[in-house]
Amino acid sequence: MDVHEDISRLLQVEKTLEEQLKVNAEQKQRLKELEQTIHERDAKVNELQEVLEQRDAPIDFGKDLLQKMDKAAQDLAREVRNEVNAYVWNLLKDKMDLQDRCEDLEENQVYLQDQLDQADQQHLQNEIRNVKLEAEMTKMKQELKQQELGLIHRVLERNSLQRKVDELKGFLEQRDALIDFGKDLLKKKDKEFKDLVQEARIKVNEYVGGLYEKNIYMKMQVEDIENATVFLQEQLDEAEQQHLEAEETNMKLESELAKSKKDLEQQLDELENYRIEEALKNMKIVDELEETKRKLKESEAENEALKTRLQESDGDAETKDQNKEEQDKKKKRRWWKCWE
Repeated sequence: MDVHEDISRLLQVEKTLEEQLKVNAEQKQRLKELEQTIHERDAKVNELQEVLEQRDAPIDFGKDLLQKMDKAAQDLAREVRNEVNAYVWNLLKDKMDLQDRCEDLEENQVYLQDQLDQADQQHLQNEIRNVKLEAEMTKMKQELKQQELGLIHRVLERNSLQRKVDELKGFLEQRDALIDFGKDLLKKKDKEFKDLVQEARIKVNEYVGGLYEKNIYMKMQVEDIENATVFLQEQLDEAEQQHLEAEETNMKLESELAKSKKDLEQQLDELENYRIEEALKNMKIVDELEETKRKLKESEAENEALKTRLQESDGDAETKDQNKEEQDKKKKRRWWKCWE
């Protein structure tokens, strides 16, 4: 009865050991699967890290490129602004010089007009003086004629004074000739002066006309310079507008880059948290694996002990069977002896 119990107990223990071995095999398979999952997750995390690094590289390159473009645009805008300011300053200097020259020409024109007015005034004064001289000469001639008539009358009255009258007539004739010569000379000088004044007036008019044309030409140049200044100012405003648009675009790109960087940092944080969680899970799994290995070792030790006990039990059972067989043989011998 004890042997059957031991055999059934040993069979039960053997069955338990087989089940434990199956459980251990399943746990080993599960450990292999978990290790494979951990390797796959580590590989995936490494791939994601490489993707993020590859993604950060073009973003950093784009940021550097945008900074270089922004710096180049600022340098170009600064150079254009300096050149335009220098050109506008030169135009303003030319405009001021032209205005000064126009003012000088206007002053010269006013001065020449004053000189012409003075010449006209002097000519009028000369004409008035000539008229006065002619009136005086006419008056003197009339007086001389009256004196001549008086002298002739006196000569007629005084025959003794005939010689003096003849001399006086000669003197009067000479004086009349001198007066006529002076009158002709005055007319000739007056004509020459009029011609000179007319020629001077023509030259002054030509010079004034030239000055007027130059003034118009300079005004046109000033208008062209003003138009060019306005055009350059418009170009400068347009360049500044483009620079502002470029700065706004750069600000938008920097905002988008900052947003992308923030998203990437958030993704990196999430990945880091995921890696930490996975590491914690892996550590937990490793702990479970260690615990399972420890239990497996304990189970194997128990199995070895059970095997040893089974072997000992098998030895005891065989000994008992041999003793029983010997006792049965002895009983049979005794029975045969008694029967005989």
